[in-house]
Amino acid sequence: MKWTKFDGYLSSSIGFPAADYSSFRDMAAVSVFESIFTDEIFTLMMDKMLKYALFLNCPDPHVSKDELKVFLGILIVSGYNILAGKRQYWEAASDVRNEMVYNAMRRDRFAQLMRFLHFADNTKPDLMDKMWKLRPLVNILKSSFLKNFRPTQQLAYDESMVAYFGRHGCKQFIRGKPIRFGYKVWSLNNPNGYLVNFEIYQGRNPYGNSEYEEKFGKAAAPLVQMIDDIPEPYKHLSYHFYFDNLFTGMMLLAELKDRGYAATGTIRDNRVPKGCSLTSKKAMAKLQLPR
Repeated sequence: MKWTKFDGYLSSSIGFPAADYSSFRDMAAVSVFESIFTDEIFTLMMDKMLKYALFLNCPDPHVSKDELKVFLGILIVSGYNILAGKRQYWEAASDVRNEMVYNAMRRDRFAQLMRFLHFADNTKPDLMDKMWKLRPLVNILKSSFLKNFRPTQQLAYDESMVAYFGRHGCKQFIRGKPIRFGYKVWSLNNPNGYLVNFEIYQGRNPYGNSEYEEKFGKAAAPLVQMIDDIPEPYKHLSYHFYFDNLFTGMMLLAELKDRGYAATGTIRDNRVPKGCSLTSKKAMAKLQLPR
């Protein structure tokens, strides 16, 4: 490599098309949500819930799409109107009862749907995939996110934590994080917070690319795979990726440059190649920077 000193580089937005959101302007919020959480998901839920009921030797719960939409709506409400238990939404006490939930579905019916909620066939487990019970749902959502993606030049790649306190093989503990216990998810987002693509971390990933993992590391390899998944009409655009020192490495930066992309990231001392004229971390700490 030949190192050159310069003041820094930001890819120009000239020539990058403006994001076209015109197809969403006249849509209600629920319609936008349904463009991602499609009927394909509700069909999947109906099929797998029936199979799970039969697996438990229980009668057909006779679940409909409309009923599942109400069920999902209750789960969304319970995410921001948090009570000690789900049954409290139907209690008579005015300080916990939610009239919207109470009038939408009977308590026992909600409990029945919660019992049979499944997204995969229990009789056909994929023991190589720790997330196999959610894999069909994950694949549909990833496809929907990419389908509704409207390109923006700046894209950020980072890890996020989904809080979870139960038992699961993918559960992580990361000290010092706001959410210490839960699922770690590699996430690619645009500046508006739209989730373009994601992958739930599970250590050895059966869907990972071993060549990418060896070349870029386990943390950065999912980013390159997500770039591969960008729809073909949008893949050639001059994106600018941002990430922190967990992902930054010379191999990744060179790969992105070869693909016509720009990247910005902090880098750790032990990842700076020999011969690079970057000022060391210790030397920078001694510098008296102007205020």
